[in-house]
Amino acid sequence: MPEDSDTSRLDEIQEIPHEFVIELHHLVTTNHALVLQAINADEDAELAKHYSDDDEVQRSIESGLQYFYETLRRAANNLAAVALVTRVQHWMNKFADRIKVEPGRGLVRAFRVLTAKVGAGPVPVEFFEKLVTVRDSVIHGDGQKTWEHPPGTTRTVAQEYVNPYDETEIREDQLKEAVAKSIEQVEWFDTRLEEWRAAQRRPSAPSE
Repeated sequence: MPEDSDTSRLDEIQEIPHEFVIELHHLVTTNHALVLQAINADEDAELAKHYSDDDEVQRSIESGLQYFYETLRRAANNLAAVALVTRVQHWMNKFADRIKVEPGRGLVRAFRVLTAKVGAGPVPVEFFEKLVTVRDSVIHGDGQKTWEHPPGTTRTVAQEYVNPYDETEIREDQLKEAVAKSIEQVEWFDTRLEEWRAAQRRPSAPSE
């Protein structure tokens, strides 16, 4: 008698997502997707309301509305990047606490402290350093390419995250890449740190 398909599914190993992945789904990616969905729906509704038979008038209406909604999309993407960097830093600090080391101030320092224990992760620290600058621009620099923080210290966003108006802008595809690389990095450090802790607990071999 053929094996019941429902029963066979129960026998399959179900891979449970990492806690960080679940956290990002709740706090970053789903929220970001819903915000963009609402912005796009509102834009479509406004364009439908403001229709003109005059082509020149219609182009003017569409141009003004599209600029406004592009500004909203830019803000949504940038704020999602802020949330992402904040969650990655939270996890790096958790990892530092796990092995009883002081992570220092900031995400990049935390990465370097952990790297000294278990080696460099699959994603270069410089990638996250650029994201930290994006976050700081949004929070401290009014989303500008260049600003001072603290006073007297000039900060500059990497050109790949700057739009033609010299404003900080992380595109949707760049945000997706940042999420994927953050997951890869966090999962890697989690695994390596557990291996490191297990090695620390093993008794040393007796000397001859």
